[in-house]
Amino acid sequence: VTLDIALKELERRGTIVRKNGIGIFVAERSRQKTIGLVFGFDIFDVAVGHFYRRFLQVAQSQAKQRHVYFRYYFDIPRNDQEVPAHDDLIEDIKSGRIHGLMGVGILAETMEMLKQTTIPLVNLASGHERQAAYEVGVDMNAMIRLGVNALSAAGCDRIGLMSSAGLF
Repeated sequence: VTLDIALKELERRGTIVRKNGIGIFVAERSRQKTIGLVFGFDIFDVAVGHFYRRFLQVAQSQAKQRHVYFRYYFDIPRNDQEVPAHDDLIEDIKSGRIHGLMGVGILAETMEMLKQTTIPLVNLASGHERQAAYEVGVDMNAMIRLGVNALSAAGCDRIGLMSSAGLF
């Protein structure tokens, strides 16, 4: 590999910035930690879209305050793929671009694969009981407040709540 090819790859990854006639600089973002947020379901579904749009806004705001960069993934593999995760996620893990992972509703097979990496991993579990060392209980009341606020801001004046126990 030539130096020019290596520099082009570093520039493509966002590690460096080359300014013609001035020099090569470390990119500001390269100093940030990158957290991968992995979803195991369609967050754009009409039934949950408002809530997860607000969830992403809050996550991005928190990340910005902590100088952390988020990358988003879905644990949807290609049909011809044996590994239970998307190509981009696997590539980013292998390349060291991800410094931590947070899972939301991800498949058991994907969780098993992610546990094999050395990357810190947190899985948001529904309920307050942790099932494993890498799981964090979700405050359902706070999630409901976020969801209700987002729906209200979107103009909804009647809001029904549904859980595995049924409609409320």
